Amino acid sequence: MRPLIRLFCSLSVVLTSFVVVDDAGAGAASGGTSSSTPCMAPPAAPDLKRPVIAVVYDATAGDGDAAIDAARTSAMSTIVNAGFTLDARLLIDTVGNDAANASQIVNTQLRAVGPNSLFRQNNATCKRHGIVRALQGVNRHAQPGPQDLLGAFQALASNLTGLTRRRVDLVIFSNMLNATEPIDVANPRTLASGITSLLNAVSREGLFPSCAGWEVYVVGAGVTARGTMPDVDYSKLRSLWSSFFERCGGQLVLYGDDLTQFPITAVSATTSTSKGNGDSNISQRQGTDAHGQTVVTFNLRASVLFATGSSTLAKSDAATLRELSSLLTTTYPRGVIDVTGYTDSTPTHSPGGNLSLSRKRAAAVAQWLTSHGVASRRVHSSGLGERNPIATNATPRGRARNRRVDVSVTLPRGADS
Repeated sequence: MRPLIRLFCSLSVVLTSFVVVDDAGAGAASGGTSSSTPCMAPPAAPDLKRPVIAVVYDATAGDGDAAIDAARTSAMSTIVNAGFTLDARLLIDTVGNDAANASQIVNTQLRAVGPNSLFRQNNATCKRHGIVRALQGVNRHAQPGPQDLLGAFQALASNLTGLTRRRVDLVIFSNMLNATEPIDVANPRTLASGITSLLNAVSREGLFPSCAGWEVYVVGAGVTARGTMPDVDYSKLRSLWSSFFERCGGQLVLYGDDLTQFPITAVSATTSTSKGNGDSNISQRQGTDAHGQTVVTFNLRASVLFATGSSTLAKSDAATLRELSSLLTTTYPRGVIDVTGYTDSTPTHSPGGNLSLSRKRAAAVAQWLTSHGVASRRVHSSGLGERNPIATNATPRGRARNRRVDVSVTLPRGADS
């Protein structure tokens, strides 16, 4: 009888999970919170030592575009996977057309619970499906009217009260075209009044959230069903929101159209060394990622490696790359190597713009390394364009620092760094 009992228990768990997932979908579609579903319910008391991930999800009528939907689906998968790894509390809030219409659709702990592996696997699946159903419900009831991001940020700050003493990783799914006063950026004349003036108006109206410790990622910035906004408007909007979050105590760490790594700031500099003086062509920092693994990052100045607008390595780069190759094959002979290219915010005439240029530059460095002794199976390359600046783009020196190629080595556990 024991095999039959185990089979019955297994089927009961599976069937229960399907009922729970259906309930989550119904709750989201009716405007309720999926946290009322048993598997999605938040813990009785917050664990102030655990990370908190917050999502502000802005669904407008134009967001049904297939490309936008695909980017959001991929990013949410990245977020949820990281959340389960970190055992993080997850909050998802929607954006309304005024502050009163911002609502919370998910409040749960991304922790698989249960007495055995089958229960835990089923619990995790239930939570993943509940999140998907909740977001599907929001998309089916997209707001046609103006979106009030300012109100959504204030509602989120209230929802976060008492949940953590740590930083909050906030992901905003939005084109950031807030359409309510005093930052009605849907009106093209608004940005012409100047960032300082706009933020002073926000302060006078008492519309700044309490965002101390917020690490902010914007996914879908400047992207609408009609396409991507012009570079000039995109840069102005990014500067506005960067200053906005800085004013209320947070930090904008990503502003772009997709999310390939999360959390980005989990790799923090614990040591920093440079070869030579402060203007050295290569510098090194060490930190830990979200999984507690040691990450060593080498920063290479693009001005030494490439001519302006070019992805062809200059002949003068040989000494710098030889030094790096030696480090990767002797000091750090093990571990995955990620080569990431970056540009400043100045528009380029290179085909594909800054994003394409950054990818080509990263690929060029990766190819040089693999042809000079670094095992190709270790090396991956990508480009993030003008995202994640490490200095201001308002000065020539700042732009020079932002034009760079980062080579990061994630060391295996137990490896000597």
